[in-house]
Amino acid sequence: RYKPKPLDYVPQFTRKTALKLGHAISQSESLEGAAEIIYLAAKRLKKGQGPFPNRTWKYYLRRLAHGIKQGRVTSAVFNLKGNVKLPFVSFSTLPIFTCPGRGECVNYCYSLKAWRYPATFTMQAQNTLFMKFAPSLIKDAWMALPYDLKVRLYVDGDIDSYQTFKLWAWLLRKRPDLKAYCYTKSWDIVANYARNHPDLIPKNFVVNLSDGGRPQKTSAEEMLELPFVRGWFKSVPVEYRPHGVAGNIGFKRYEDPNYHKAVMKVSPKGALSCPGLCGDCHACGDMSFRGRTIVNGIH
Repeated sequence: RYKPKPLDYVPQFTRKTALKLGHAISQSESLEGAAEIIYLAAKRLKKGQGPFPNRTWKYYLRRLAHGIKQGRVTSAVFNLKGNVKLPFVSFSTLPIFTCPGRGECVNYCYSLKAWRYPATFTMQAQNTLFMKFAPSLIKDAWMALPYDLKVRLYVDGDIDSYQTFKLWAWLLRKRPDLKAYCYTKSWDIVANYARNHPDLIPKNFVVNLSDGGRPQKTSAEEMLELPFVRGWFKSVPVEYRPHGVAGNIGFKRYEDPNYHKAVMKVSPKGALSCPGLCGDCHACGDMSFRGRTIVNGIH
């Protein structure tokens, strides 16, 4: 049986190409304009080959172009299944292009690795465009979520505007049964809304501060004083080489006590080394861990 490899999904479509397309999409002034940009990008690609010709960039980009032109969803707005690492409902947008607080993190953005798969890129692009031009579709998907779930907002991307955060605050107040958390570098946006509307901050929302961003008007100290901010989630370089293996070994490193010892050597006192599997921990979304820095080795 034919089993397509990751590179089978991206014929003639490199990360550099995806970055150019992501920039063009984020700069578009309408859904119709974005659809035309995406359609032209798809037109340049060859048709898919093999027994699964639909699993190509050309197919997914054409599908996205038709969907957004018609104002309809072609990819699930929220990922209900999650994965082994993150067994929660999740939401993403295009990384980098929806990250106003981005800084040195653009040089090692982990989210770009998922662009091996066209379905991931087109889902992020769809959500980015709908958040900007058709937020009612985001609202409808949110209100249709099953009862009493944990939600990770912005696995990829970030809160890109004041209006976006205002929408999330409204959505979370409408669904108090949903418990959401996120990591953000959009400090100015979040802090400005909190100052202007302190009574409208939802009680079912937890924010973690993410490092690697640019300097902003709002300091980390000011952010940490906000009642819905749990604390820092930091990435640190670690000197860890498992026996007989060059470099870290992905998620398996979390099973090695020596890895966590290496993390704690370069972490502040009282920090918690990320165990890797969010479903076994969920400290990032738990305000009982407020004030504790959670640390992860750069991978």
